[in-house]
Amino acid sequence: MVQLTILMPAYNASLYITEAVESLLNQTFRDFELWIIDDSSTDETAEKVLAFTDPRIHFFKNENNIGRLATANNYVQKVSTPYFTITDADDVSHPTRFEKQLALLKSDPELMMCGTSYRAMNQSGYCFRTIYLPSKHSVILEQLPMHAQFHGGTTIMRREVIDLIQPFYRQYFFESDADLCCRILSRFKASNVEEPLYYYRILATSMSRTNMHVVFLNSYRIVFWLYQQRAKMGKDVLEKGNFIEMERFVERIKENYSEVSLFHQRAFRDFYWGLNHQAIGWSWRAIGLDYTNLKSYAVFTFICFRSVFSLVKVFFMSKHYSAFIKIS
Repeated sequence: MVQLTILMPAYNASLYITEAVESLLNQTFRDFELWIIDDSSTDETAEKVLAFTDPRIHFFKNENNIGRLATANNYVQKVSTPYFTITDADDVSHPTRFEKQLALLKSDPELMMCGTSYRAMNQSGYCFRTIYLPSKHSVILEQLPMHAQFHGGTTIMRREVIDLIQPFYRQYFFESDADLCCRILSRFKASNVEEPLYYYRILATSMSRTNMHVVFLNSYRIVFWLYQQRAKMGKDVLEKGNFIEMERFVERIKENYSEVSLFHQRAFRDFYWGLNHQAIGWSWRAIGLDYTNLKSYAVFTFICFRSVFSLVKVFFMSKHYSAFIKIS
């Protein structure tokens, strides 16, 4: 029996999907099926996928564009293998990723999910940041209040998760990976391979970069609030269907924001993910909104200075992801 199902929702991913698929076909662990679901792309995504002849690839196509979450929710219910993962069509996996994650999962029957640390790379594939995530479950729980402890595209889960966590992705969230991982952590043990085995491509045109409203910027704050509710009461407000309380919490978050402070946070978020041009743009727009706000000038100066430094660093010191995936 095949051990692992890889789900890859893809929408207008023709520029990068060949790299993504090749990184999976070149895994040292080979006992898997790769389900590529074209979400009604308008570019050459389908043609790029159909050029592969590997029998492990299964190609599906949505008649209409329904989005990544709905696509994943539809197809994950069809998984029958002991393990599965949902990966992105523009990212790259290290050749030993599956081998090391599955070894960890098989070594501990209580583990329901295993992720990895990862490297962020620009659209050309040059890595500029490494995000290390803890392996010990106890440390993961300790650090959970600060930030997400799993990167969704890296995670491999046991098949049982699909039946025990319903709905799989909750449509309330623009980014549901953190919510899913926290819902799993509310009930089960999970871990990471501390070695960076995944290469996360940052694209300025992605939906997560162009829709940075207050709720999106505070999505993890909301996710952790729901996690705390489950810890105290067994269910969170969404599970109870109490959407009024959910909206009240969101409104309290919004009350602390001005349009200027929203631009500041957008600037820092984009800068963190290497989108320097966008970060400078947001900080400049903050000055335009209120030229008397001294903090805006400080933010703009800081972003400009650090952007120059980071560009020099990327140009002279960064490595292409291909330099990390060679194995002896």
